[in-house]
Amino acid sequence: MQVASLSGILSTTNAQYELNPANAAETQGLSLLKQRFLWGKPVVEKIIQSLNQAGIKETVLREVKRAGGSDGVEVHLPGRNGASIQVFPEGSTHVFARDHQTRNLLKAIVIEQLVELG
Repeated sequence: MQVASLSGILSTTNAQYELNPANAAETQGLSLLKQRFLWGKPVVEKIIQSLNQAGIKETVLREVKRAGGSDGVEVHLPGRNGASIQVFPEGSTHVFARDHQTRNLLKAIVIEQLVELG
């Protein structure tokens, strides 16, 4: 077995990772980001309130069945290409969106309800 160090730029989108080679100009000024620990359980009513404040008035609540786990609630946004936020009782939250702008908005709405630890 051989081991070698590796340098590159790591991009993440939708839980998919891509490592691309980097030249010296691209890596200058970059540093490791401080790891953040967030804790909390988003509340569906507050998610809907935040969506309304962001100008998204049309939302549909659906029950979500999860195999081997607890049932949750999905806040579905019909006018946003099937975008949604799923919230489960144990604190698990999932954001689904096809475009970056909607995904970033939904992530920000979830994160604003969480507390940063450390």
